[in-house]
Amino acid sequence: MKTLISLLILLSLLSCTRKEEASPVEEAEAPIASSGTIKGSDYPAPVRISKGEAPFQIMKMHSGQPRNLALSPLSLKMALEMVYPMAGEQARLALETGFGFTTKESDRFKGERDLAKRLGSAKDSPSRLLIANSIWLKEKKNLRPEFLESLHALSAEVHTLDLKEMNQWVKSRTEGRIPVLLETLDPKVPFLAVNTLYFKGSWTSPFRKNETANGTFRSSPSESSSPMMMRQVHSFKYHENEISKWLELPYKDSPLAMVLVLPKKDFDLKSVEARIDATLVDDTLAKMKDERVELVLPKFKVNEKTSLKNDLSLAGYGKLFTPGEWKSLNPGLEFSLGDVIQAVSIDVDEEGTTAAAATALTMETTSFTMKANTPFHCDQPFLFLLANRESHEIYFMGRIHSPE
Repeated sequence: MKTLISLLILLSLLSCTRKEEASPVEEAEAPIASSGTIKGSDYPAPVRISKGEAPFQIMKMHSGQPRNLALSPLSLKMALEMVYPMAGEQARLALETGFGFTTKESDRFKGERDLAKRLGSAKDSPSRLLIANSIWLKEKKNLRPEFLESLHALSAEVHTLDLKEMNQWVKSRTEGRIPVLLETLDPKVPFLAVNTLYFKGSWTSPFRKNETANGTFRSSPSESSSPMMMRQVHSFKYHENEISKWLELPYKDSPLAMVLVLPKKDFDLKSVEARIDATLVDDTLAKMKDERVELVLPKFKVNEKTSLKNDLSLAGYGKLFTPGEWKSLNPGLEFSLGDVIQAVSIDVDEEGTTAAAATALTMETTSFTMKANTPFHCDQPFLFLLANRESHEIYFMGRIHSPE
């Protein structure tokens, strides 16, 4: 049975600003409780990094927490791309600073769209990538020309807003990985923008199932579990620095690869998370060299749903959630960004990866003993990145604290 990975589905919900709303979280304000499972008291002080680092800032917001974490930076950016033409001055600045957007780029994700055209048609291919955009409107009249031009350039389908039909659309574009994205929808929400990514990938060097056996995974010095641990000895791209070791697991017939990051010091993943950013990732991937490695990796699954509003606000992008920072869709419809909800499901096994995710962006009013050259044993918390080596876009990133 071939494995697959379906990447994050980003959903944007917008509503008119005809009623007063509570003030959104601003960059320097104290955190507030979100609608998800994480409360403001769990957050550290705001993290400031360089341009285009918003996804890494989100990861740092959760650094050191004893739980699994999964994000899809690419799908978040592709959904924001649809509403970027509607951003006012401060919201546009936040998108340019946090996500690297620029008005000079007519198609900032051309590499991903070209790759989808190449990989998207053959269902029996070792790798398959699908990208789809859609908007769901109660009122289709008198939309701003620049918004319509953007939607046309992104090949976004235009539909009448219907929750059941939207969920069915998402299900079909993700090969059933996300059967229901939204259970309910506030009747005041007049607009949804949905981006879906689906990637089916098999390892270039799959693990042999007869080599998989129960092993020990140590989540902390006092906490351990016995997941199924996969193993193989093979030549992989590898690099290490003073605090971490990096290994690349490529997918067949695709520039995509899963990059595993282990701390050199036991249980010191927090130090690695504190340093990781886009520049470090690019520099490290460029330095990786072929090396014969004994790889031990647990079969793991991640399923979570969380709000990213506080993360983005505390990282310095509160203007995205401020009423008045977005242009009206038409003369009678003003909106502001309300929340960013992300649900992610990832499953890694011997053949490859199966993953699915959904993000709602709301706009509202206002271990083994084989001998090998280099050991790379993921038997303690580690990071993973699913990246495109050609475009340098990161499709997925996260932390495995416990594979079970």
